[in-house]
Amino acid sequence: MCVLSGAGAVRQVTLTLHPARGGGARDVTLTRQPIKFNPVTSELCGGGGGGGGGADSGSPLGYVRVATFSKQTPEGVRDAIKALKVGALAGGQLI
Repeated sequence: MCVLSGAGAVRQVTLTLHPARGGGARDVTLTRQPIKFNPVTSELCGGGGGGGGGADSGSPLGYVRVATFSKQTPEGVRDAIKALKVGALAGGQLI
């Protein structure tokens, strides 16, 4: 038996597929790789005089979206806020 999850997991596993309707069996090798995703996204929206920018509707408005919580989420939120602060130096709001 091989384990496909966890830190010390097998990197590859070979499956032998036998078609239900007959025919020859074939081997398929699967390779385990880390899934890379960014659980945190952010955007700095320009002001432009609309109603969504608060009291000073001309100032940019930044937001941070957390799609899922994982080990990378706290660092992702910190990085997003830093990036938004740099982009909003002209006097924006972060919500």
